[in-house]
Amino acid sequence: MNRLFINRVKELNSDMNQSIDLQKLNNNVKLTSEDSNLLDWDYLPWKKIKKFVFLFQKQIYSYTVSNHIKKVHKIQHLLSQSYAIKLLALSRSINYFKKSKIAFNKMNSLNSRQKLYLAQNLNLFFTQNEFVDEENSLNNLVLEAKRILIYFCLRPEWEAKFELSQYNMSLNINIQQIIKKTVLKLKNHNWEADCYILTGVIETYFYSINKNYLFEILNTIPLFWQYIDKDIEIILKKKKIFEDINISNNQITSNTLLELIAQIILFKFSESIIYPLDIVNNNSIYILNIMRYRNNFIIITNSLKIIYEIKNNCLEFFNITGLKYNSKKTKIFTNQEYFNFLGYTISNELLVTHNNIYQRLIILPTKEEKKLILAKIRYILRNKHKNGKTRARTNMPLSKAILLINPLVKNWKSHYINFIPQSVLIKMDSLLNEKIYRWYIKRLKKNRVHHWNTNCIQIINGNRRISDGVNTLELFSSV
Repeated sequence: MNRLFINRVKELNSDMNQSIDLQKLNNNVKLTSEDSNLLDWDYLPWKKIKKFVFLFQKQIYSYTVSNHIKKVHKIQHLLSQSYAIKLLALSRSINYFKKSKIAFNKMNSLNSRQKLYLAQNLNLFFTQNEFVDEENSLNNLVLEAKRILIYFCLRPEWEAKFELSQYNMSLNINIQQIIKKTVLKLKNHNWEADCYILTGVIETYFYSINKNYLFEILNTIPLFWQYIDKDIEIILKKKKIFEDINISNNQITSNTLLELIAQIILFKFSESIIYPLDIVNNNSIYILNIMRYRNNFIIITNSLKIIYEIKNNCLEFFNITGLKYNSKKTKIFTNQEYFNFLGYTISNELLVTHNNIYQRLIILPTKEEKKLILAKIRYILRNKHKNGKTRARTNMPLSKAILLINPLVKNWKSHYINFIPQSVLIKMDSLLNEKIYRWYIKRLKKNRVHHWNTNCIQIINGNRRISDGVNTLELFSSV
């Protein structure tokens, strides 16, 4: 099977000029009967396939660091034509559709021969029918596989560029590290000195971006930029460049081509802000810290003049790139005011004692995020009727409610637990337990408290916890 796989790696088929139809797949499969007997999708050497792709990506990263752009483009082209990356891209695409439950039944009905055929004919040459037929779930599967293929080729190059840039943070940095850096910068700032903070959120759809600017920065092989150009023009124009952050569903980041394109557009964001300041204020001493996570950014400085210059530089950059910002969420604050950033409300207070004054940084979840997580839990426990009223789902067992609520609580807790006071989480526990209790007792006619304490409460580590005997309700706090 390995020998046959190696032969398949060398094969390049560019015969896919029509929209894919699931009913025609069996008739169009070009694998011979001998191939189909020897090759099975589930038993392909996936470790070797991943290693093969990784070795190419490692070379791309290395040549980017060495600034050998021609070699980078050559390796990217070779990788994009390999059978291994086509198999891996299609596999990731199938897993994505299954996980998101989009056309799950059709994805699940593909047999091994059909998957191998799709991978064999996966190429970056586009046709009008392929893009227009949005209702064809199989077309969408192939389109997503092509985006993943391009992403695998471009990601190592831009990972290296972001790490080499003095103005950008790594693409691998997570949201917890950004919050930690922001908190550290604010804590280290002298409270007696001036402090001005600009926070902003970039909200733009792909149709409004300056594609000339994008492709000038991208500077990739024609095969990639032509496909990306067509993809943006026909399909992606209706999508936001960054999806909204969903803390409770753990949708904080996504390793996709769309997000990589958005990061590439913002590659010179920090540089475009700082470079003009270096020229104008080269004789001045000022503090300037810039943190950005996806489309959320925060800028901290000690000069009111500089903060307004920075804001103007941001607007100029947005005009050049075609980006837009949320005017309600983009504001200038002083260190005496509270502001929101990545789901946190950050404020600065002074603690006065009889012989000294101390600065205290207070970090809390935003009111919107607290309301949102409780609203999602309420939505699980209640049904909305046509008249607009909601009623408790009394036919749903406690075990199912716990299984639905626990992932939301875990994700929300993991985002906040390292930064906010334990007292806030304990208060959230109280609200959660109250909601579950009020929902459950509506099915009981008498002896409500006795039934609740007997059947729904367990003592775990000395604490009363809601449980059905098998599953235990997660708490926001670590108690």
